[in-house]
Amino acid sequence: MKRSTWRIGAICGLFVFTLGCDGGSTDEPPEVSAAQVMEETREAAHAVADYAATRHQEFADRAQKAFDDVGRELADARRELGDVPEQTRKQLASAIERAEQAQKELGDELDELRNAGEDSWDTTKERVSNALDEVAEARREVTAALAGNESETDTSS
Repeated sequence: MKRSTWRIGAICGLFVFTLGCDGGSTDEPPEVSAAQVMEETREAAHAVADYAATRHQEFADRAQKAFDDVGRELADARRELGDVPEQTRKQLASAIERAEQAQKELGDELDELRNAGEDSWDTTKERVSNALDEVAEARREVTAALAGNESETDTSS
């Protein structure tokens, strides 16, 4: 984010510089006043900030949705825990435990993300992304444990 903000700032500065250059002719008054250029630069900076804030919010919303989804899936898996054979129950319980830990870590990182300033956004976003990866892997483990139960049920029929 810092890199893109810097680049946009450099582009805006170059734009302001080129507006001030009129091809070397000093006989003609500039068509754009310094106040106009300053206002357009200020508007561009606000647009960049608004865009960044929107992107941050979209990322936080996706992470929150994953957090909520895994919570619902864990509740469903816990309900099925009593209805599975002992071997599957152990595997499922272990997968649920891992998913609960991954969900907790994601929740902690989401709290950090909500409070992250511009200077810590990139680092915090990376930690949230890693936590999302862990949640996804834990969800796959729960699904695999439940699927193992289904295949045991299918073979016993």
